Amino acid sequence: MSRDVLHETADELIAAGADPTLVRGVIARIRQRVGGAEVYVCAIDRVARDDAIRRELAAGRDIHEAARRIGVSPSTIRRRRSQWLR
Repeated sequence: MSRDVLHETADELIAAGADPTLVRGVIARIRQRVGGAEVYVCAIDRVARDDAIRRELAAGRDIHEAARRIGVSPSTIRRRRSQWLR
């Protein structure tokens, strides 16, 4: 069984050059806040995906071309665009 996701996150941050003391402090605060709870981690970064969709549409790309470039379905782009226009 692998270590928990927070431990792996701390290791990655420290390996990337983040201050170990700062990382451990942040991890400790997260453990206090959500310790024992089941936490869902999205497979995708929705904010980054939505930003990419906005950029592609602002650049004048059609839905199919934008979807291909971002790696999402055309229906995802249609759905997000309609939600933004509400």
